[in-house]
Amino acid sequence: MQALFGLVILILIAVPVLVIWLAFSHHALRREVENLGGEINRLKSLGTVTATPATPSSPWQAAKTAQSPTETKTTTPAQKPNGTRADAPPPLPAAAATTTAAEAAPKSFVFDTATIGRFTKWISENWFIAVAAVSLAMAGIFLVQYGIENGILSPRNRVLSALAFGAGLIGFGEWIRRRASDDEGTAAFLPSTFAGAGIVTLFSAILAAQQLYGLIGKETAFIGLVGLAGLSVVLGWLYGPFLTVIGLTGAVAAPFIVSDGTSENITWLFYYFALISAIGLSVDAMKRSAWVSTLGLILPYSGAALIWMQSESEHFLAFAGLIAVCAVCIPSVQLRPAFGGAMSFQWLHQPTLRAWPEFPTRLAAAGLCSLAAVAVLVSMSSAIGFWGALLALSAALFALGYWLNRTAVLDDLAIPVAAALLAVIGLQGLFSLSVASGFAAPLNLDLGETTPRTVTGLIIFSIGISAMAGWRSLRDARHALYWAAGAAVFAPATAVLIALYWQPLIHLSSIQWAAHVIGIAVLMTVLAEQALRVSRTTSRLQPALFALAALNMIAFAMSIVLTETALTLGFASVAASGAWLDRKFNIRPVNWFVQLGIVLCSYRLVIDPGLDWAVGASLLDVCIGFLGTMALIGVAWAALQHRARIRAMIVAESAIWSLGGIFLCVLLFRALNESDPAMHWSLSLFATIWLISAAAQFYRVKADGPLAHIRFALGAIFGTVGALILSAAMTFGNPLFSGMVSGPPVFDSLMVAYLLPALVLGAVAWRFVHLGVRLRIGAGAAASLAAALYIGLEIRRFWMGPNLTLPFVLDGELYSYTIAMLLTGSVLLGLALMHKSALLRRGAVAIIALTIAKVFLIDMSGLEGLIRVLSFLALGLVLAGLALLNRWVSRALGET
Repeated sequence: MQALFGLVILILIAVPVLVIWLAFSHHALRREVENLGGEINRLKSLGTVTATPATPSSPWQAAKTAQSPTETKTTTPAQKPNGTRADAPPPLPAAAATTTAAEAAPKSFVFDTATIGRFTKWISENWFIAVAAVSLAMAGIFLVQYGIENGILSPRNRVLSALAFGAGLIGFGEWIRRRASDDEGTAAFLPSTFAGAGIVTLFSAILAAQQLYGLIGKETAFIGLVGLAGLSVVLGWLYGPFLTVIGLTGAVAAPFIVSDGTSENITWLFYYFALISAIGLSVDAMKRSAWVSTLGLILPYSGAALIWMQSESEHFLAFAGLIAVCAVCIPSVQLRPAFGGAMSFQWLHQPTLRAWPEFPTRLAAAGLCSLAAVAVLVSMSSAIGFWGALLALSAALFALGYWLNRTAVLDDLAIPVAAALLAVIGLQGLFSLSVASGFAAPLNLDLGETTPRTVTGLIIFSIGISAMAGWRSLRDARHALYWAAGAAVFAPATAVLIALYWQPLIHLSSIQWAAHVIGIAVLMTVLAEQALRVSRTTSRLQPALFALAALNMIAFAMSIVLTETALTLGFASVAASGAWLDRKFNIRPVNWFVQLGIVLCSYRLVIDPGLDWAVGASLLDVCIGFLGTMALIGVAWAALQHRARIRAMIVAESAIWSLGGIFLCVLLFRALNESDPAMHWSLSLFATIWLISAAAQFYRVKADGPLAHIRFALGAIFGTVGALILSAAMTFGNPLFSGMVSGPPVFDSLMVAYLLPALVLGAVAWRFVHLGVRLRIGAGAAASLAAALYIGLEIRRFWMGPNLTLPFVLDGELYSYTIAMLLTGSVLLGLALMHKSALLRRGAVAIIALTIAKVFLIDMSGLEGLIRVLSFLALGLVLAGLALLNRWVSRALGET
């Protein structure tokens, strides 16, 4: 029995081999005849005839060649030894290919309106042919199925009858093709119908022999399937694409129809589906139908996905890897294909070019992106799947970097592949899957268990990937910046994902984990130094990316091992180091990192660990943290002066004075908190910190740039929060209603509560000239209100003592308010005259009018006798003088 099936398999293998040999021999003979015909035509026309346009370098460019102007040639160009035309254009470099793709649309589309319209028209005209093909294929399959259900024939005879039936269909189809055409005429598509049904029947027979009856082993079955694949390829070259469609559809459906549902091991079907995909791509490599290749990917992937849903086998990943290799190599018929045209995702990152990739590029992109998606799915099923996914995706990255770099058209596919790698690592830890949960499990020291090295392996793996991408960026100028960005991002991103989701400190000490991170920093430093060596242009963005990555990893390592104060100083040191690097090597992009480091220092001192740490830590730590950070930012600011980095300088300046103001608030809070827990000053100190933070953001707005709107929005948010807290301090927390004033007069808690925020708001209104007038007027009005409250409360404190809640007002206190208001109006008039400010003059007049109203409505009721006379006399003289001063100011300003 085995010998009989072996003989059948040998025949199936020998026949396609012989046909392939005959086909190529016939093709060579026909080419020679065409050359002789061209020579004869040349001689007849005395050397001036229009020759057939040259065969394009890639059949995928056939449409472009057909659209080109007819060339006048004397002879048909000779063939090169590799089979291409002598006048065929060489593969375009990446830049030229991009330009060409921008000028001409790709030649092959599958899911466009024209193709769908042609398919619909064909179906409407030839639907009976399609139904006939399906019926014949199902007949062959049901021949085996009928024998199973009724037991009429023995298993051997069932399979032999199916083989005979399939061979008969193929033979009949070939008999029709030799006497008519498969593409045109009354017999069009009939040869493909019978031959395609025969191929499907043969596939079903071999599958039944192995899967149902066990008549042959897996090895013999696989050899038979390979032989059938060869036969399918040959017939696909000789027939029209209709046969290939029948064969692909039937071959994918056959395992599901023939199966009786009792087979336990079906993983080998993944490789069967990969073989079917290779058949479709191989046929289309000669036919160039485009949509045949598309079906050659979609149909086998659909079958493999159904199998994976039943088994969740890691073999799905091997299937995806084989499909990716086939999608890259088979359409171009090259082991190292040289793709032309636009990049895979160029239509995304350069939409103005309106350049779509050529069809082989799209096929390769589909294969690699599908591999990335399958790798993520399989990695979540088991530990073997996880490591296999890492291996498959890293192999794809290395292939994109070095194997497929002849034209670098596929370089942007490294983005989804690398993203899939990061997703595999992140999802494994996020959901505590097999590998991550095994790492996080506690050790049993009694059993002598050793620390797992999973995290170490992943860090080494990420370093290898970044080193590969960095080396590619240094050795190849094409898309070097993108490869450098990938190298600078991948390993640091891996470390961050591990830190977030893998809990590395379970089995590693902080020093050990920091050493892993420093290893990444070392690699980035080496790449930055090498990038500076090979840089031949004035652009320093490539070494800057590596330098930024190294600085970030150093900062990350410091966050692992240092205390709160030391970590903040470490970030400030890294920012100062970045400014020094820019001063030394003129690496402008490093300034973004300097700004980020400064912002991070401010974040740590204000938010996390922030004010809670500043209030509770020792005074020495707080002083070192704030003053040391301000000093290091000052060093960075000084280094930035050399290259005139305006934006970074503005950020550094705002950080220095804002941190200084916040440090003063912290010291005041600590000093007052020990003696007086009153609400008015504590609320105001927090409000002042928010207002200082808002002022820092508003100050950075004048640097302009892409972050200006974000900074303005942050300033508005911080300012709103500060204003709300200050309003609470001025109303609910006002010492007029509750609490006591502490400290000596003038320099007391009232100054902290109201004069300090007034000074901050007044500085914004006075110095921030780059802001809008309305915003500055609002800040000035708020500052005036806080200052007036401070002066009024100080006057009451002078007459009433620290307790301001007493329910009466003394005459001296009442007159003091009047004098203070007159003095304020006078000062404002003087300032208006000095600064030629109409706004200040109007404010002074308003205050004087308010003072007059107060005197006549409030003060007059408490005055009697000579004191009333003297008081109004004094008021009249003062008002006369102020009127004269107001007239001078009005004339100076040109107001009427």
